[in-house]
Amino acid sequence: MLKKFYSIIAVMLASIALYACTPEATTVQLPVLNGLNETEITTKLDELGFDFEIFEEMNLQVTEGTFVRYGDNKAPGAIVDPKEESLVIYIATHKMILPDLTGLDEAGIKAKLKGFDIKLVFSYRQTLDVEAGLFIEYDGTFAAGNEVYRGSNVPIILASYPDAYESPVFISKYVAAGANNKALEIFNGTDNELDLSDYTLDFYLDGSDEVSHSYILAAGTKLAAKDTLLLVHPDAELALREKADILVDALTFNGNDYITLNDHKGALIDAFGEKGVAIVFFANQIRVRKSNIIQSNNQFDTNEWDIYYKHHYEILDEHPTEFPDGFTYNPEHLELDFFTQPNGMLKVTYISNNDGDTARFVELDKSVRFTGINTRETNDPDPKVRELAYAAGAFVQQRLSNATEMYVHHDPYSGNTETYGRYLAFVGYDGKVVT
Repeated sequence: MLKKFYSIIAVMLASIALYACTPEATTVQLPVLNGLNETEITTKLDELGFDFEIFEEMNLQVTEGTFVRYGDNKAPGAIVDPKEESLVIYIATHKMILPDLTGLDEAGIKAKLKGFDIKLVFSYRQTLDVEAGLFIEYDGTFAAGNEVYRGSNVPIILASYPDAYESPVFISKYVAAGANNKALEIFNGTDNELDLSDYTLDFYLDGSDEVSHSYILAAGTKLAAKDTLLLVHPDAELALREKADILVDALTFNGNDYITLNDHKGALIDAFGEKGVAIVFFANQIRVRKSNIIQSNNQFDTNEWDIYYKHHYEILDEHPTEFPDGFTYNPEHLELDFFTQPNGMLKVTYISNNDGDTARFVELDKSVRFTGINTRETNDPDPKVRELAYAAGAFVQQRLSNATEMYVHHDPYSGNTETYGRYLAFVGYDGKVVT
């Protein structure tokens, strides 16, 4: 009998020990909260020992103020530990509050506003500040955080890439020095290295309204900050080729062409010349972007450019270039005969000028055509062109008629006579050159 008693005691003690070693159950199943309001949800979750937060979420399919969903991808029936995890609860609101759509494209915006009983009206704005296709802003009086009402038309502006824009990357020099002595210089005015891959030069030759041919800069073409890239025709004279960064046989312009620089997406950023105009403006000269120009101009403006002698290659492959305020004559040139010796000079007295590129002087029996200058003609049938010719003539008249000292200078490259028998010369006055 005593033995049986001890056995019972042993079983009881073992049971007590086993109970003491069994952990208290702490996990629970997440309850179904559908149809419950905030007060009912709070009572239910308090009973289960949860810490939780309740937020409103726009949902027109659920009774306003009642449960929509658990946050953090949790769902009814999931096993969780109230001591270890807090809950996020969303209840329905029928207020439609416009969200921030930054960084979203049209598809992303539609997904973000799914469930809103509104009509989305998309439009586009050209910009470089936001990636093409992405949200810029709500239009009109709409803004993120505003409440909208059912059936509202909500205008949304997305970014589109511009067809043309100003850029710190531009054509800085143009060389048309006769024959194949052709070059174009591109300047990177930014503070960072620039990838010129797929930048394009389009050439509209001889007054064409259509692109005659294009040159696409190769993938991997880099241009350092504040540096230049000089493109030169492969058949140019050695002095010009030696300056080249890239040899480009597409440089076939001759002075009456229109040239555009387009970025990697085809947007026009810079232009040289006048589209659809076949009058020779820029032959036998170097044009240099003035040092105060820091942005491209897709509407060509001749006032942004200085004119240099066509073989003055030493100014190439660097920018900006400061145009000299004046010059001094080489004393040795004053001793050379203008009529027979290259670089020869002759002091002259001004009589008159015909237009912006021709004048007469007392000491010469024929008129002088200015080297490197070609202005419009006063007998052009187009009255607008004649107007420009008269303006150029007035420019020359004002300067030469008021000068105190003038010289004609025999061009060592082109000679001192031209096709029509006139003298060809640089004309200097009071330390300046007619340009």
